[in-house]
Amino acid sequence: MIYLICALYPEAKPLIDKYNLKKADDGKFQTFKNDVITLVITGTGQISAAIATAYVLTKYECHKADFVINIGICAGMLPVKRAYLINKITDISSGRTYYPDMLYKSDFEESELFSGNSILSEGNYPLYDMEAAAIYQAAIKFISTDRISFIKIVSDNFSPESVKTVINDCLEGNISIIDEYILSCKKIADEIIATEASDDYIHLFDQLKQDFHCSVTMENSLKGLLKYACISKIDVPAIINTMKENEILPCQNKEEGKKALEHFRKQLF
Repeated sequence: MIYLICALYPEAKPLIDKYNLKKADDGKFQTFKNDVITLVITGTGQISAAIATAYVLTKYECHKADFVINIGICAGMLPVKRAYLINKITDISSGRTYYPDMLYKSDFEESELFSGNSILSEGNYPLYDMEAAAIYQAAIKFISTDRISFIKIVSDNFSPESVKTVINDCLEGNISIIDEYILSCKKIADEIIATEASDDYIHLFDQLKQDFHCSVTMENSLKGLLKYACISKIDVPAIINTMKENEILPCQNKEEGKKALEHFRKQLF
């Protein structure tokens, strides 16, 4: 399942039309579905975004291969009506930063996003919204970081009074590239399910989590890297053999394991 998270109905409307989504019988939040996509409209602000995200992922029992994609407008100093895939989120209120794991290729330009609690009429942020940080923090409880994405389209350069007139144009003008991205996520999800069911993958993961001396967090990172490698047809055994020849593996403790896992990541990319 692909979960699309939108703050406003005008953001969601082009997606509802594109995928012929039907309104679900759900009194908590406006939700629209088909067999592949579930879209929820959260309302604006961090609290509403977090609650709606957690609600829909719980209600529809999200699978570990599912994707969560937040799609919507934002303010910013970058060009209006251009779409960006977010590679870093900074929560202005807490100062914390979050990094969606950019494992999969796309045709989007990438940018950092700042996420706050209020509408701004002035600012110098490249991109700014009010929901992304909260959505990330809610979704990470259910989905690994490589399957949480944020697509933001600049609606205004901190002139919120102009937003209502351009929301539809922002989405409609980028619907093709958004569609390509959603379809690629669906393909990856299908391949992940097939890969995880294979005996070879299970055996490889079981062996490597011992070689890397993995903690629970490291195990999750290793799973994501192995899935990416399998989907990308990368020869993982060859990389592992080289690491063993260079005495990088097996590791004796978690500190060695962290360094070895980062080396493995670099070899994949």
